[in-house]
Amino acid sequence: MKYFSKTFSSFLFILVFVFAFSGCHDVETKTRSSSLQSSAVSSERNMIKDNSVNSTDSSLSSQSSAVSSERNMSKDNSVDSTDSSLSSNTSYNSDVNMLNNIIAAASTHNISNIKSALKKYCDKNFAISHNNQKAVFCAQGNSFYNIYYLDFSGTIPFIKNINTINNIKEDVFYTDTWSYDDKYFDINACTDVIGGTLVFNATTLKIIYETTAYMVEGSDWSPSSDSIVLSVPNESVKLNYQGGELEYSTDVVVYNAEKLSTKIVLPANPKYVYVNLVWDNSGITATRHYLDDSTNSKTKIDKLNIFE
Repeated sequence: MKYFSKTFSSFLFILVFVFAFSGCHDVETKTRSSSLQSSAVSSERNMIKDNSVNSTDSSLSSQSSAVSSERNMSKDNSVDSTDSSLSSNTSYNSDVNMLNNIIAAASTHNISNIKSALKKYCDKNFAISHNNQKAVFCAQGNSFYNIYYLDFSGTIPFIKNINTINNIKEDVFYTDTWSYDDKYFDINACTDVIGGTLVFNATTLKIIYETTAYMVEGSDWSPSSDSIVLSVPNESVKLNYQGGELEYSTDVVVYNAEKLSTKIVLPANPKYVYVNLVWDNSGITATRHYLDDSTNSKTKIDKLNIFE
Protein backbone atom coordinates (compact mmCIF):
# COMPACT_ATOMS: atom_id res chain seq x y z
CA MET A 1 0.00 0.00 0.00
CA LYS A 2 2.88 2.31 0.85
CA TYR A 3 4.45 1.37 -2.50
CA PHE A 4 1.26 2.18 -4.33
CA SER A 5 1.00 5.50 -2.51
CA LYS A 6 4.57 6.43 -3.42
CA THR A 7 4.06 5.30 -6.97
CA PHE A 8 0.83 7.29 -7.28
CA SER A 9 2.53 10.37 -5.78
CA SER A 10 5.35 10.06 -8.28
CA PHE A 11 2.83 9.71 -11.11
CA LEU A 12 0.98 12.83 -9.96
CA PHE A 13 4.24 14.76 -9.74
CA ILE A 14 5.25 13.75 -13.25
CA LEU A 15 1.78 14.62 -14.54
CA VAL A 16 1.83 18.03 -12.90
CA PHE A 17 5.31 18.66 -14.31
CA VAL A 18 4.26 17.69 -17.80
CA PHE A 19 1.21 19.98 -17.67
CA ALA A 20 3.30 22.82 -16.27
CA PHE A 21 5.93 22.42 -18.99
CA SER A 22 3.29 22.24 -21.67
CA GLY A 23 1.63 25.42 -20.35
CA CYS A 24 4.94 27.27 -20.28
CA HIS A 25 5.72 26.15 -23.83
CA ASP A 26 2.31 27.43 -25.05
CA VAL A 27 2.85 30.72 -23.29
CA GLU A 28 6.30 31.08 -24.84
CA THR A 29 4.94 30.12 -28.26
CA LYS A 30 2.12 32.64 -27.94
CA THR A 31 4.56 35.27 -26.68
CA ARG A 32 6.90 34.67 -29.62
CA SER A 33 3.98 34.71 -32.04
CA SER A 34 2.69 37.91 -30.51
CA SER A 35 6.18 39.41 -30.62
CA LEU A 36 6.60 38.43 -34.27
CA GLN A 37 3.15 39.80 -35.10
CA SER A 38 3.92 43.02 -33.25
CA SER A 39 7.21 43.27 -35.09
CA ALA A 40 5.45 42.72 -38.42
CA VAL A 41 2.87 45.36 -37.59
CA SER A 42 5.59 47.77 -36.50
CA SER A 43 7.54 47.06 -39.68
CA GLU A 44 4.42 47.56 -41.75
CA ARG A 45 3.67 50.82 -39.98
CA ASN A 46 7.22 52.01 -40.52
CA MET A 47 6.93 51.03 -44.16
CA ILE A 48 3.69 52.94 -44.49
CA LYS A 49 5.22 55.87 -42.65
CA ASP A 50 8.30 55.78 -44.86
CA ASN A 51 6.18 55.53 -47.99
CA SER A 52 4.09 58.39 -46.74
CA VAL A 53 7.19 60.48 -46.11
CA ASN A 54 8.68 59.48 -49.42
CA SER A 55 5.43 60.25 -51.14
CA THR A 56 5.28 63.59 -49.38
CA ASP A 57 8.91 64.26 -50.15
CA SER A 58 8.32 63.34 -53.77
CA SER A 59 5.27 65.54 -53.88
CA LEU A 60 7.13 68.38 -52.20
CA SER A 61 10.10 67.89 -54.47
CA SER A 62 7.84 67.90 -57.50
CA GLN A 63 5.96 70.89 -56.17
CA SER A 64 9.19 72.68 -55.34
CA SER A 65 10.48 71.89 -58.80
CA ALA A 66 7.27 73.24 -60.31
CA VAL A 67 7.49 76.41 -58.23
CA SER A 68 11.15 76.81 -59.17
CA SER A 69 10.29 76.23 -62.80
CA GLU A 70 7.44 78.72 -62.56
CA ARG A 71 9.71 81.29 -60.94
CA ASN A 72 12.35 80.77 -63.60
CA MET A 73 9.67 81.03 -66.26
CA SER A 74 8.39 84.22 -64.66
CA LYS A 75 11.93 85.54 -64.55
CA ASP A 76 12.47 84.63 -68.19
CA ASN A 77 9.18 86.24 -69.12
CA SER A 78 10.26 89.38 -67.30
CA VAL A 79 13.34 89.47 -69.45
CA ASP A 80 11.21 88.63 -72.46
CA SER A 81 9.02 91.57 -71.58
CA THR A 82 11.73 93.42 -73.44
CA ASP A 83 10.53 91.39 -76.41
CA SER A 84 12.05 88.66 -78.57
CA SER A 85 13.00 91.28 -81.14
CA LEU A 86 15.71 92.40 -78.72
CA SER A 87 17.45 89.06 -78.34
CA SER A 88 18.12 88.84 -82.06
CA ASN A 89 19.97 92.15 -81.99
CA THR A 90 23.70 91.96 -81.35
CA SER A 91 23.67 95.02 -79.10
CA TYR A 92 20.99 93.58 -76.82
CA ASN A 93 23.33 91.69 -74.50
CA SER A 94 25.42 94.78 -73.78
CA ASP A 95 22.29 96.83 -73.14
CA VAL A 96 20.47 94.42 -70.82
CA ASN A 97 21.29 96.43 -67.71
CA MET A 98 20.04 99.66 -69.28
CA LEU A 99 16.84 98.07 -70.55
CA ASN A 100 16.12 96.34 -67.24
CA ASN A 101 16.62 99.60 -65.35
CA ILE A 102 14.25 101.39 -67.69
CA ILE A 103 11.73 98.55 -67.28
CA ALA A 104 12.09 98.86 -63.49
CA ALA A 105 11.40 102.60 -63.68
CA ALA A 106 8.44 102.01 -66.00
CA SER A 107 7.02 99.45 -63.54
CA THR A 108 6.46 102.27 -61.05
CA HIS A 109 4.20 104.01 -63.60
CA ASN A 110 5.64 107.26 -62.31
CA ILE A 111 6.40 109.64 -65.18
CA SER A 112 9.16 111.39 -63.22
CA ASN A 113 10.93 108.07 -62.59
CA ILE A 114 10.56 107.05 -66.23
CA LYS A 115 11.88 110.38 -67.51
CA SER A 116 14.85 110.20 -65.12
CA ALA A 117 15.76 106.71 -66.32
CA LEU A 118 15.43 107.66 -69.98
CA LYS A 119 17.43 110.85 -69.50
CA LYS A 120 20.17 108.90 -67.72
CA TYR A 121 20.70 106.53 -70.65
CA CYS A 122 19.45 108.57 -73.62
CA ASP A 123 20.07 112.20 -72.68
CA LYS A 124 17.39 114.09 -74.64
CA ASN A 125 16.81 111.39 -77.22
CA PHE A 126 13.42 110.22 -76.04
CA ALA A 127 9.80 111.25 -76.40
CA ILE A 128 6.89 110.26 -74.18
CA SER A 129 3.44 109.96 -75.71
CA HIS A 130 0.79 112.55 -74.94
CA ASN A 131 -1.22 110.06 -72.87
CA ASN A 132 1.88 109.22 -70.76
CA GLN A 133 1.63 105.50 -71.49
CA LYS A 134 4.32 104.96 -74.13
CA ALA A 135 7.75 106.26 -75.07
CA VAL A 136 10.27 106.05 -77.86
CA PHE A 137 13.96 106.40 -77.07
CA CYS A 138 17.29 106.08 -78.85
CA ALA A 139 20.39 104.54 -77.27
CA GLN A 140 23.78 103.52 -78.57
CA GLY A 141 24.42 99.78 -78.95
CA ASN A 142 27.58 97.89 -79.88
CA SER A 143 27.91 99.19 -83.43
CA PHE A 144 25.01 101.58 -84.01
CA TYR A 145 22.15 103.35 -82.33
CA ASN A 146 18.96 101.47 -81.57
CA ILE A 147 15.44 102.87 -81.50
CA TYR A 148 13.36 101.34 -78.71
CA TYR A 149 9.64 101.42 -78.05
CA LEU A 150 8.53 101.35 -74.39
CA ASP A 151 4.94 100.55 -73.45
CA PHE A 152 3.97 101.00 -69.80
CA SER A 153 0.20 101.24 -70.29
CA GLY A 154 -0.39 97.85 -68.63
CA THR A 155 0.69 96.29 -65.35
CA ILE A 156 3.84 94.80 -66.88
CA PRO A 157 5.77 97.22 -69.13
CA PHE A 158 7.70 95.95 -72.14
CA ILE A 159 10.27 97.16 -74.66
CA LYS A 160 10.62 96.42 -78.36
CA ASN A 161 13.61 97.03 -80.60
CA ILE A 162 12.40 99.03 -83.60
CA ASN A 163 15.69 98.56 -85.47
CA THR A 164 15.19 94.81 -85.50
CA ILE A 165 11.53 95.02 -86.51
CA ASN A 166 12.39 97.24 -89.49
CA ASN A 167 15.91 95.96 -90.17
CA ILE A 168 17.34 99.45 -89.64
CA LYS A 169 21.09 99.99 -89.41
CA GLU A 170 21.85 103.69 -89.17
CA ASP A 171 24.47 105.64 -87.25
CA VAL A 172 22.58 108.11 -85.08
CA PHE A 173 18.93 108.74 -84.25
CA TYR A 174 17.21 111.60 -82.50
CA THR A 175 13.74 111.08 -81.14
CA ASP A 176 11.35 113.74 -82.26
CA THR A 177 7.58 113.84 -81.74
CA TRP A 178 4.35 111.88 -81.36
CA SER A 179 1.12 112.70 -83.16
CA TYR A 180 -1.38 114.19 -80.74
CA ASP A 181 -3.52 111.04 -80.75
CA ASP A 182 -0.39 108.88 -80.18
CA LYS A 183 -1.09 106.74 -83.26
CA TYR A 184 2.15 107.78 -84.95
CA PHE A 185 5.62 109.06 -84.13
CA ASP A 186 8.62 110.22 -86.12
CA ILE A 187 12.36 109.79 -85.63
CA ASN A 188 15.12 111.97 -87.05
CA ALA A 189 18.15 110.13 -88.37
CA CYS A 190 21.42 112.00 -88.70
CA THR A 191 24.94 111.33 -89.92
CA ASP A 192 26.91 114.55 -89.48
CA VAL A 193 24.88 117.13 -91.44
CA ILE A 194 22.82 114.94 -93.72
CA GLY A 195 19.83 113.34 -92.05
CA GLY A 196 16.34 112.09 -92.62
CA THR A 197 13.02 111.40 -90.99
CA LEU A 198 11.29 108.07 -90.35
CA VAL A 199 7.55 108.01 -89.65
CA PHE A 200 6.16 105.00 -87.77
CA ASN A 201 2.79 103.48 -87.07
CA ALA A 202 2.75 103.22 -83.25
CA THR A 203 0.72 99.98 -83.32
CA THR A 204 2.75 97.95 -85.80
CA LEU A 205 6.01 99.87 -85.16
CA LYS A 206 6.60 99.68 -88.91
CA ILE A 207 7.97 102.52 -91.01
CA ILE A 208 5.19 104.04 -93.09
CA TYR A 209 7.17 106.92 -94.57
CA GLU A 210 10.82 107.97 -94.76
CA THR A 211 12.88 110.73 -96.29
CA THR A 212 16.53 111.75 -96.49
CA ALA A 213 15.86 115.39 -95.72
CA TYR A 214 18.78 117.60 -94.77
CA MET A 215 19.06 118.66 -91.17
CA VAL A 216 15.37 118.16 -90.50
CA GLU A 217 14.51 120.53 -87.71
CA GLY A 218 11.05 120.96 -86.28
CA SER A 219 9.02 118.55 -88.38
CA ASP A 220 5.59 118.83 -86.84
CA TRP A 221 2.28 116.98 -86.63
CA SER A 222 -1.03 118.51 -87.60
CA PRO A 223 -3.49 119.38 -84.83
CA SER A 224 -5.75 116.65 -86.28
CA SER A 225 -2.92 114.09 -85.80
CA ASP A 226 -3.31 112.48 -89.21
CA SER A 227 -0.55 114.41 -91.04
CA ILE A 228 3.03 115.55 -90.55
CA VAL A 229 4.95 118.35 -92.29
CA LEU A 230 8.59 117.72 -93.29
CA SER A 231 11.44 119.20 -95.29
CA VAL A 232 12.27 116.78 -98.11
CA PRO A 233 15.17 117.10 -100.59
CA ASN A 234 14.27 117.68 -104.21
CA GLU A 235 17.03 116.23 -106.37
CA SER A 236 15.82 118.19 -109.40
CA VAL A 237 16.63 121.53 -107.71
CA LYS A 238 20.31 122.08 -106.98
CA LEU A 239 21.32 124.75 -104.51
CA ASN A 240 23.21 127.78 -105.83
CA TYR A 241 25.49 127.59 -102.81
CA GLN A 242 27.68 124.50 -102.99
CA GLY A 243 30.12 125.22 -100.19
CA GLY A 244 28.88 122.50 -97.85
CA GLU A 245 27.55 118.98 -97.88
CA LEU A 246 24.11 120.11 -98.96
CA GLU A 247 23.55 119.72 -102.68
CA TYR A 248 19.81 119.98 -103.22
CA SER A 249 17.10 122.33 -102.05
CA THR A 250 14.06 121.02 -100.18
CA ASP A 251 10.31 120.94 -100.64
CA VAL A 252 7.95 121.35 -97.71
CA VAL A 253 5.92 118.17 -97.85
CA VAL A 254 2.81 117.14 -95.96
CA TYR A 255 2.47 113.40 -95.41
CA ASN A 256 -0.99 112.08 -94.51
CA ALA A 257 -0.52 108.97 -92.35
CA GLU A 258 -4.15 107.91 -92.69
CA LYS A 259 -4.23 108.10 -96.48
CA LEU A 260 -0.52 107.25 -96.91
CA SER A 261 -0.21 110.14 -99.36
CA THR A 262 2.09 113.14 -99.75
CA LYS A 263 1.65 116.68 -101.05
CA ILE A 264 4.18 119.44 -101.71
CA VAL A 265 2.92 122.63 -100.06
CA LEU A 266 6.06 124.74 -100.58
CA PRO A 267 8.30 124.04 -103.59
CA ALA A 268 12.09 123.93 -103.49
CA ASN A 269 14.13 127.01 -104.31
CA PRO A 270 17.84 126.99 -105.28
CA LYS A 271 18.54 129.87 -102.86
CA TYR A 272 17.51 128.20 -99.61
CA VAL A 273 16.27 125.12 -97.74
CA TYR A 274 13.29 124.90 -95.37
CA VAL A 275 13.86 124.32 -91.66
CA ASN A 276 11.99 124.74 -88.35
CA LEU A 277 8.55 123.69 -89.54
CA VAL A 278 5.63 124.40 -87.20
CA TRP A 279 2.00 123.34 -87.66
CA ASP A 280 -0.73 124.89 -85.53
CA ASN A 281 -4.43 125.68 -85.88
CA SER A 282 -3.68 128.64 -88.17
CA GLY A 283 -1.58 126.65 -90.62
CA ILE A 284 2.09 125.82 -91.30
CA THR A 285 5.03 128.14 -90.68
CA ALA A 286 8.31 127.35 -92.44
CA THR A 287 11.68 129.06 -92.09
CA ARG A 288 13.75 129.67 -95.25
CA HIS A 289 17.43 129.21 -94.50
CA TYR A 290 19.71 130.99 -97.04
CA LEU A 291 23.00 129.14 -97.23
CA ASP A 292 25.11 131.86 -98.83
CA ASP A 293 24.80 134.27 -95.90
CA SER A 294 23.10 132.04 -93.27
CA THR A 295 20.13 134.37 -92.91
CA ASN A 296 16.57 133.22 -92.23
CA SER A 297 13.09 134.34 -93.17
CA LYS A 298 9.69 132.89 -92.43
CA THR A 299 6.77 132.05 -94.63
CA LYS A 300 3.24 130.99 -93.75
CA ILE A 301 0.83 128.55 -95.39
CA ASP A 302 -2.77 129.15 -94.44
CA LYS A 303 -4.51 126.03 -93.22
CA LEU A 304 -7.17 126.40 -95.91
CA ASN A 305 -4.52 126.04 -98.62
CA ILE A 306 -2.76 122.98 -97.24
CA PHE A 307 -5.03 120.36 -98.78
CA GLU A 308 -6.35 122.22 -101.81
